[in-house]
Amino acid sequence: MSLLTRIVDAAGAGLGAAFDTWTGATGAKSVSTTSHLHVIAQPAPPTERDPAVLGNRLTPALLAALIAQRNQGWMQPWIDLGGEFLQKNPHLVSQLAIRRESVVETRFEVRVGRGTSSLAASKAADACGAMLNAWQSRPTHAWSDLVAHLTSALWWQRSVHEVMWARDGRELRLDHLVAVHPRRLSLAAPPGEPDATALRLHDPDDPESPFSGPYGVPLSRFHADKFLVHTASPLGLQPTCDGLFAAAVWYLLMYEWSWRDLMALIELLGRPAHIGYYAAGGARAAHPTPGVAKLDGVRMATDAEVDKLRRVVMGISGSLRDVLADTTRVEPLRYDHDVTPLQRETLEHLERLLSKLVNGADSISDLRPGARAAQEVMYAQSFTFWRSDVRRVCAAVSWLFARYVAANPRLFPEGTPAPELWSPELDAARDRLASPRTNP
Repeated sequence: MSLLTRIVDAAGAGLGAAFDTWTGATGAKSVSTTSHLHVIAQPAPPTERDPAVLGNRLTPALLAALIAQRNQGWMQPWIDLGGEFLQKNPHLVSQLAIRRESVVETRFEVRVGRGTSSLAASKAADACGAMLNAWQSRPTHAWSDLVAHLTSALWWQRSVHEVMWARDGRELRLDHLVAVHPRRLSLAAPPGEPDATALRLHDPDDPESPFSGPYGVPLSRFHADKFLVHTASPLGLQPTCDGLFAAAVWYLLMYEWSWRDLMALIELLGRPAHIGYYAAGGARAAHPTPGVAKLDGVRMATDAEVDKLRRVVMGISGSLRDVLADTTRVEPLRYDHDVTPLQRETLEHLERLLSKLVNGADSISDLRPGARAAQEVMYAQSFTFWRSDVRRVCAAVSWLFARYVAANPRLFPEGTPAPELWSPELDAARDRLASPRTNP
């Protein structure tokens, strides 16, 4: 029996025991969907605190190798690379934050589910509304964290939360959710696996983790109510190569290289090389050169003066203080360059591309000269992304509400419509964008 099989069998046995204990204690043996109360994926292993950083070792060849590894389903190096880019690119972080925080700041409410049992549906909506208020008032495991991670699934293509259930008398309630870092999620499957695209919980760096081994444990082996799995497909590709990060990765490499070259240019122009000249009776002394002082004194520079000039040139720094004879001089090298360096133009072009990729327009955060109508069109276009993100959050949380109702048959009879999460701001934004603009 392989190590993976033993891990899966042990996990399955533990989950089965927890399930039997829970149903026996509540007498809810007829419930078709329940959840155990044990913590599975948290806390994360200590190895998650130290992701790999490539630094200046990242080259196009290495990036291509990481992409090939990602396409095979091994996501940990890919996630490390994405996190490294986020730490280096304030413009990208700001664009993602605009999209994420606009959803976090959205007002949500619970509305009655659609169905025939109006009294039971209202009772379920009230219970879910109370849970939502409790989540929003907590300083830890806050509602904003849940919304932020669900929205960030567009960047990584996926987000997973472990659902923490708690028993309160006869009620099983959704206490809170804990995000599982995407670094721990893998799509690599053993040969012959029927569901080769199933997400797996994998801790390859921690041999003591129950999710170590060659492939980890599929999330499908756990109870359906234990994990909230939210996936996005902004590119419409395979799960291994989808997500906004996959669309931006090559441009992020170009961005990093352009910054490197720009810093080298700044160093060159800000601290130029220096050349020392001494009177030797040559062409520079005999013929005037624009911008260069002539050394046409009555005598040539002595060896001692030349040696001192060499020491001055080799020791130039901010603290340099010295006196030279008029038979010698020190001059910095001058370079002709454009007012806006090519490297900076490249960076600004890449920033516009990243802004369009994340928010659909390049003037959401950085206003540019142009017609007011064009700015308004770009602003209105960004609402399409916001509405889509809000609807995805509503769908994910509404799924949680449905599991809560189904897990409490004593409180909500069979057939009770599950409440829905909704944002009244969706309707307000639609009406505002549909109405014609009027000048005051």
